[in-house]
This record gives sequence, structure tokens and C-alpha cells, in this order.
Amino acid sequence: MIDGLIREKAVSMNPAGDTALTKDALVEIEGTARITAASVMSKLFFVFRRLILERDINDLSELANLDVGDADVAQAIQRVYLNNELLPLPMLLEITGSSLPHKVYVNVRSGYFIDEASADRLEGDMRILGSVYRLVPQDEYRVTDEWLLHGWEFMMRRIMMAQIQDDLREVTQQLNRLGLDVPDDDVQAYITGPAVVLDAVALY
Repeated sequence: MIDGLIREKAVSMNPAGDTALTKDALVEIEGTARITAASVMSKLFFVFRRLILERDINDLSELANLDVGDADVAQAIQRVYLNNELLPLPMLLEITGSSLPHKVYVNVRSGYFIDEASADRLEGDMRILGSVYRLVPQDEYRVTDEWLLHGWEFMMRRIMMAQIQDDLREVTQQLNRLGLDVPDDDVQAYITGPAVVLDAVALY
């Protein structure tokens, strides 16, 4: 199917900087993929949300009191980060070394993985076929709540994103103390332009 699309010139192959990208356009690029901090953090917020539901917490201020050193929190984090628990979360990858001059990200939908397939196959050199999902112009930004806070209610996401940057820095520091080495300058609360986000069709 992919070869057929390429033969019919329905796919822009390794578009250069002067290529006009439009929403939903099919493109294929090559580069090096890396899972962003937003997706690393999204697992943590998924764990926090699950613990809130389990503990029947009804005061949002208690979210800030969830400590990664707490036994329940540590056990939940271990399941996700050490036992590679597959969560129903979309992932945001950063692609470097592509033919495009601006930042390139790939959205991998939560239903992309099947059975034993896991996110540990998503980093490294690869070819990506995807459709243009978001275009972020120069000097603009896009919040990452659809990845970072996936599953949270819309208004909750807006409330949390308004104050989450400082919290993310603190969580990053705690995770780094655990040895996860999340880069401080990685995509966390927002994507800065110029950038393009592709919706993954195939990674190979």
C-alpha cells in the first residue's frame, strides 16, 4: 500500500525546507527518533490520575503532594518504567536529522501498539510515513496537553496546563534523581515553532 502511494506521487518524499506543507498532506521522512519528555511525563501523570481514583482524592491540591518516594507511587512507577507496562497513551517523538529545517515531531496514537509490541522499538534511525497533524509557525507554540495529560477531562487539562511548567521541572528533577535522566530542555509543556507534528501512519 505504501509503495502504491509513493508510485502515485501521493507522498512527499523527504521534503526540503522550501516544500509547502499543508495539514493532512502525506510525507515520508528519515531521521533519528527519540521519545520526548512530554511522553515520559505523560506516564507519570497517568499513574498519578490512577492513584487519585484509587485513593478517592477530591482535592486537586493533593496532586502536588503525591511524592515519587511514596510506596504506592514508587510501585506504580516501577510497573510503568521498569516493567514496561503498556499504557493507553499517545506518544510524542522528536525526529532529528531529517531533510526539514524546522523541528519535526511524530504523534503515535495510543492504539498503535499490538500485543507485545512496546515503545522501546521507537527510538533510533527510522523512516516515518505520516500525515501533517499540526503546523506550529515561527514564534508560536502549542501546548502538549493531548500527550501530557491524555485521559484527563478538558477543563482539568486547561487548569493544570496553566501552572504545570514549574511542576514539570520539579518532577523532572525527581525523576533524574531516580536515574531516568530526562533532559531539562526537552519538550515538556509546549512545542515551540517553527515545527511540524506528523500523525504516524507507519514507522519502519
